[in-house]
Amino acid sequence: MKIFETKKEFKNALEKSLGQVIPDEHFNKMMMDSHPPYDELDFEEILSTLGGKKENHVAKTIPQIIHVIGEEITLWQEIKLHVLEPQLREVRQAMFGSPKHLSLKKAKALVDDFLDSENQQVRAAYVHLFIERTTITYDMTRYFSELDPNPYECLLAVMALISNRSYLSGTEALWYFLTGQRIVGASIFNPTMTLLTYRLAKYLKHEGRRSSCRRTGTLCIISKTSRARR
Repeated sequence: MKIFETKKEFKNALEKSLGQVIPDEHFNKMMMDSHPPYDELDFEEILSTLGGKKENHVAKTIPQIIHVIGEEITLWQEIKLHVLEPQLREVRQAMFGSPKHLSLKKAKALVDDFLDSENQQVRAAYVHLFIERTTITYDMTRYFSELDPNPYECLLAVMALISNRSYLSGTEALWYFLTGQRIVGASIFNPTMTLLTYRLAKYLKHEGRRSSCRRTGTLCIISKTSRARR
């Protein structure tokens, strides 16, 4: 987003866009209650006041915001998953005899069996662990080794561990553990989308945009770039 650090720079940009000189008296009267730096929203608002063409800034900005937040969340997830990977390799070694990921065909067969089997013997502790998703290092050592979990319990523990650390839903966590691939699973509990929605709401939170809001009385939902990127 373009930032204008001084009134002179801001005025020059407006004059260039309009193709004519703005009298100093008129410009100073309009800018009386505002202070630099100015951003593109200030520019478009003043330009519209002067008779220039104002673009639909919000419509083109929100997808950009979503993209940036999505990239940030993905990067954060990848860092967390990288830290978890040594432990996940140990679990795969214990369960499948190899630390490597399963082929997509084998992973799908295991997931189908995990979801459809009527003979699952799962202790309440593992169900509680998965539902709560509040795990610490000691917990995971206990759930993966000391309690001697069966395959179904082990998968629930893995899903709880990954979900707790990396903002993935249970479906996403299970598929990542088995294949190393990322999916976005449609589920009631999808913390990835919950986090994205929360961050977007924070980004678009109405804070009032200095003098621009006071001049027009309009609702300003986009914060200054410097604030939004903190």
